[in-house]
This record gives sequence, C-alpha cells and structure tokens, in this order.
Amino acid sequence: MTTHPLDSLTADEINKAVDLYRAYDVSDENTLFINVTLVEPSKEFVRSYKEGEEFDRSVKIVGVDSNFQMEVL
Repeated sequence: MTTHPLDSLTADEINKAVDLYRAYDVSDENTLFINVTLVEPSKEFVRSYKEGEEFDRSVKIVGVDSNFQMEVL
C-alpha cells in the first residue's frame, strides 16, 4: 500500500501499468519494458497532502518491441 505520493512504485503498481499498456496498445512477444517510473505530482499537491488521503498515481513507461521504441504516460 502506498502511504505517500512520493513513495516508490510498488511491484503491484508496476504490474498494473504494464497490464494497462498491453491491454490498450499493440505489443508483441518481444516487447521489453526498460523502465517504469513514477511521474512525480506537483509540489503543491505534495505540500497539501494529508496522511491517509487517497490519491491517484501516474507512471511513465519506456520500452521497445519488434517495430518501435515507445514512451507513454
């Protein structure tokens, strides 16, 4: 469970991001996900964050497959 907006991505969050990418984009068996990272929220959001509040997180995925290189948010 994520407890702060700047916490590292959990394995579950990384897996969900990759699953979403695969569900909505054409990828093949050669797709290689090179990097899955947190898109940091704005400083204003972090400053106003109160412990226990629910929040959404965004990730950036970088990878390659047989046809192209990709970078998605």
